[in-house]
Amino acid sequence: MARFINTKDFHGLGLCYQIDQMIAYYLDLKVEFIYDTRATEIFNWSIRYLEQLRIAIGKDVRFDYLQMQNKIDRMYKLDRQLTGVLINMDFVDTDFPNRGFLKMELWKNNKRFEICT
Repeated sequence: MARFINTKDFHGLGLCYQIDQMIAYYLDLKVEFIYDTRATEIFNWSIRYLEQLRIAIGKDVRFDYLQMQNKIDRMYKLDRQLTGVLINMDFVDTDFPNRGFLKMELWKNNKRFEICT
């Protein structure tokens, strides 16, 4: 998702601008139909959801795997004898973690996943 957002085909700022234009349009309609309570409810509802959409556009829903990859690369540069990396990922801060096990073997031309629970 982060790679897609950063491409020229997807402009988060462009979408935010369009959302701002839509919100401005709804605000103008609220003034124009000030005595129509049902229309005002619909405009307010639309504005609320457009604002939530604007917030969601700016958020990346995935963890920063590129930062993790950079740290792995740095460790490998320091020690070329490394044969792997042990990573613990916790989604909830707890004293007694319940972790699944994911084993991933990466070679130059071969990838193999083994998932154990």
